[in-house]
Amino acid sequence: MSTRTAAFVFSLVFSSLMAGSLHAGTFVTWNPAQVTSSGTADGVNVTIAYSPEPTSVGVASTNMSGTDFDPPGSSTQVTVNVAPDIGMTWNFDQPVEDLLLYIEWLGPTVGGPSDGLYTFDQTPTIQSGLTGGSISGNSFVVTNASNFFSGILSFPGQLTSLTLSAPDAPGFSTNPYTMSFSAVPEPASWMLLLGAAGAAGLWRCRRRGSAALADGTGSGG
Repeated sequence: MSTRTAAFVFSLVFSSLMAGSLHAGTFVTWNPAQVTSSGTADGVNVTIAYSPEPTSVGVASTNMSGTDFDPPGSSTQVTVNVAPDIGMTWNFDQPVEDLLLYIEWLGPTVGGPSDGLYTFDQTPTIQSGLTGGSISGNSFVVTNASNFFSGILSFPGQLTSLTLSAPDAPGFSTNPYTMSFSAVPEPASWMLLLGAAGAAGLWRCRRRGSAALADGTGSGG
């Protein structure tokens, strides 16, 4: 009976830990000296490769606290501004999850085509905002040259990189942007947590069993 109870307690704690693993991510802190290439969040280093090299990259303070952003950033969110017509790959030095890509003014520049695609190597979903655009496969579709969008694209699952292909027509840009994510716990960390949870559950069951015997209510044999 004690063994069954301990297993049940262990199962409950394990389920609670797994449910708690889905939490709000951490915004990337972009390296002021290397804004074109690196940043950090939740202990993970991010490096960026551009293709082709951008004509202009810089940092800005952008209001990402409005209704288009849920969960919101701040009214002075530090973002990266990228000139148009480039692709980019974000590389993470350890797996991340719950990645959210925050974008302000996603759309064509003056003289751009009537529509266009922002195509990733992962399937995005619209987390918030980006009203008027749509998802088609791995692409966010800009449907009208006069439309600009702000909002968040989410990428479920675990990632070690994310690539945005160069826009399919001249005049398109992605600026400014930032991202948030959570580091995936290492297996050793999970084993320590689960081991501690199992030990705690077993200790509680033994304590209850001892109390029951002392009261004369425990089952005999």
